[in-house]
Amino acid sequence: MAKDLVIRETYKDKSGGEKTTWNKIGVIFTSKDKEYMKLFHMPGILISIFEQKPKEPKETDDLGDE
Repeated sequence: MAKDLVIRETYKDKSGGEKTTWNKIGVIFTSKDKEYMKLFHMPGILISIFEQKPKEPKETDDLGDE
């Protein structure tokens, strides 16, 4: 099932009341068990979505004090 990517824009109408509109800027969808994102302002670009891998602790060179 695809999900819409939207941004919120708040403005004042002619009578001074605040209005909100949602502008669709792209979609997220799944194909063959992989997630992708398409942004409408970047035609021809398909963005792959991955879950973050846990960061491994960096090994440090312990030279010690000489």
